[in-house]
Amino acid sequence: MRSEFLTEADLGPMLETVQRFAGRALANATARPEVPLPHAVARDLLDQLGHMGVLNAAAEPAGGLWDDPQDPLQRVFAVETLRCLAAYAPGFAYQVHVQGLAHGLNRQYRREAGDGVVCLDGRVGIGRQALVQALAGQVLASEQAAQLADCWAPPVAGAPRMLHALPDWQAVWMPLWQPDLGFQWLRFERAAVDVQLHANGHGLDGLSTHTLGLRSAPDWDAAVDAAASRRSTIELMALHGLGLLAMATGAAQGAVAMATDYSRVRKQGGQVIADHVAVGQLLANGSNAVWLAQGCLQQLCRREPDLPLLVDVWRARVQLHPLLCMAASHAMQVLGGMGYMRDNGVERLLRDCNQLRLLAGSPAELTLCCAQWERGQ
Repeated sequence: MRSEFLTEADLGPMLETVQRFAGRALANATARPEVPLPHAVARDLLDQLGHMGVLNAAAEPAGGLWDDPQDPLQRVFAVETLRCLAAYAPGFAYQVHVQGLAHGLNRQYRREAGDGVVCLDGRVGIGRQALVQALAGQVLASEQAAQLADCWAPPVAGAPRMLHALPDWQAVWMPLWQPDLGFQWLRFERAAVDVQLHANGHGLDGLSTHTLGLRSAPDWDAAVDAAASRRSTIELMALHGLGLLAMATGAAQGAVAMATDYSRVRKQGGQVIADHVAVGQLLANGSNAVWLAQGCLQQLCRREPDLPLLVDVWRARVQLHPLLCMAASHAMQVLGGMGYMRDNGVERLLRDCNQLRLLAGSPAELTLCCAQWERGQ
């Protein structure tokens, strides 16, 4: 379904605006990759995206990121925006992504605006086979219901939910599981959540890792009703998967671009290493992985965000995330020992690719989800 907010004629100029922002403001802010992007600088950049219309916190939809997920052009815009931003700073792109999804939920369910985020990672995975059956509306056996409850139960101090975001978010949306009603989406103000901040263990530098535990039992009367919650869960998981794949594609693309530039100036044996066959193979493998991912994203984001799309996004992530991690690894190899140094930026993009691969279901877990879907057809 097409909306009136974005046309084919608008798409190119809007993406050019994003590219200019990324190539200037974001590139300047991340010019020293060994230094995580300061939170105040990230907030200023987010405000700039708000003024540009890329992030829309208003009560009515427009042409911003994830404003109208039913419009294929807006899905293309969101995916390309995240890919472009992630080529410079995947952590910043991730904040833009989860904030844009939260703005969409605020509008859809008429909740207050603010710097909200979305938490779409379960406590211990995403539920494997049981998740597919629940989203398909099938009756669950007791052990499957228990598995979903273990992953998506309300977070408490001993069993928290993990969130990657800037530390000053005001509210968080998350899906919770009830055996009698299934998934229900609730929005929690920060005051209702015990939050502990941790240093990031691997990638997405510039963000903080939060563990979230509710201070009291959820107000289920404030939840989105069960039927709408199941639709929202399917849609948000599909969009989240597209976003993760787009950001990994951008990170790998950025790493390959850095390695390509380096290969054209670094000499060995009297010639630039770009002329060496082994280096050419490493760069070509990386470029091929990015090319495959870009083509897959273009096909996927033009489809309606329903359950079949979600399964195909899982399939794409299973196949493409390892390839994109390989692309970033090959880029780092081109730089030799220099590739391991934090001040050149390639190792950061490799860590980010690794981190994005594991969010919202690892390739191994997503494979099990796809297998359950195949059995159910």
